[in-house]
Amino acid sequence: MPVGFWETANHTGFCERESLPITVSEYWPVESELANTFSSLAISGFAVWGLKYANPRRERFFIFTLCYSFMFCNGLASAAYHFTGFFGFGLLDSFCMFLQAWLYTVASVSTLLAQTHRTFMINCVIVLTVGLVVALVTDATNLSATATRIIFAVFTAVPLFVTTTSIIHAAHALKVCWARACGATAMSAFAWLGDFFLCKRYVWWRYVFAHSIWHIGVGYALLCFIVLIIGLNDQEDIYELEWWPARSPMHWVLPLPCLKRKPQV
Repeated sequence: MPVGFWETANHTGFCERESLPITVSEYWPVESELANTFSSLAISGFAVWGLKYANPRRERFFIFTLCYSFMFCNGLASAAYHFTGFFGFGLLDSFCMFLQAWLYTVASVSTLLAQTHRTFMINCVIVLTVGLVVALVTDATNLSATATRIIFAVFTAVPLFVTTTSIIHAAHALKVCWARACGATAMSAFAWLGDFFLCKRYVWWRYVFAHSIWHIGVGYALLCFIVLIIGLNDQEDIYELEWWPARSPMHWVLPLPCLKRKPQV
């Protein structure tokens, strides 16, 4: 077994590793989580879709390009972590998650405050950046798991609060986007909790592949939340939100958002 900081084998604790691990070959003596590995790539796939079809080519939306980029890296790091179980990939996975959450929080705070309280917004960004550094340090050193979780919870709660309060007066298409993002988040949260708490109690749960459902659901939710914040930032109302495919069974499952420039009048 390889040794060292990066390649130290880590016990991930996920249901698939507990019950259905697979040794790929005699030359790869590590037990891999194949379902979790391939489902992680869905996160990167959603990021590629967002970069191509839901990312307006304007300078002030550069932060959303970063969101998609870290989301893409997050999917790859997660896939590597579930395939190898190595500590380094797990750390890279969590770092990408923190950076994404920080970017969403900064973007949502900017949406709420940039037009009226710019100085307060800058102070908020500074505080959030300090929180990001603290979270990364505590996560890398295992100094305080509680502090890490609290900071991540704040980074998650702030965008949710801002988008929820801002969506009241938004267009119907953005409300639909918000509802789909929240629905995917709720489904993902249930799958995540079930993976830890139900796997050991019910034998049949291991065949649900709940953590794979988490990967697909959270990837879709992240895509919808980014599009939602972009739409809320569109003060000039020059983009319209559409869904692909417009008419098919997939329209009721995981329709993909597209941002298109409105025709000039």
